[in-house]
Amino acid sequence: MPEFPAPADLHPSEDPADAAPLQFVDILLKLGLASPALTILEPVAGFPILTERSLQSERVTIQKTKAYMLQRRFEDGARELTAMLQKGDRHRDAWYLMGECLYQIGNMQDAASAFETGSAFLLAAADPVPALRLGTCYLHLGRWKEAHQKLNESIEIRPTALAWQGVGMALYRSGELARACEALQEANYFDPENAQVWANLAMVCCRQGPEQTY
Repeated sequence: MPEFPAPADLHPSEDPADAAPLQFVDILLKLGLASPALTILEPVAGFPILTERSLQSERVTIQKTKAYMLQRRFEDGARELTAMLQKGDRHRDAWYLMGECLYQIGNMQDAASAFETGSAFLLAAADPVPALRLGTCYLHLGRWKEAHQKLNESIEIRPTALAWQGVGMALYRSGELARACEALQEANYFDPENAQVWANLAMVCCRQGPEQTY
């Protein structure tokens, strides 16, 4: 039998002695204060606040990634997560964060793959964002049917103008103009001041012909 890595090697935990500063970092991140959070998480030469065990832990990696994302340093966030996921890839939240980082830098192919991997760990979806992001990635990749399916999953959790607009465009690209128009009308209901929704709705209505009235 092969010798498998110990669980502590795959999912390194933080040092219990660092519980207080790490809880404080969680509070800072919830408040959107990335810079003071990174002051704690990134050791200054000769003056580390956290122990080496904590600095190598999954919790600190996730915290650093979230701080980078708040600063829109998505490449740095993806780099942090890549190193962590190479050690052990059974971490749903890490895959979702990776997907978001890749999505924000425009790497839709790899973003879709990351969201797909994260979704595989999810038994009951409670957050509409992963399905919304994955559906949007599929739109960019021209995978209309899959985009429609994932965006509908997002709508079932929480309907939004962005999700309905994506459904409308997926249907439009599939040639289902009447259903596309209905979906875009739903998007308009949720965000009547969204100029992009109005533009897409006008485009679809023009494609349908002058005989269509709403």
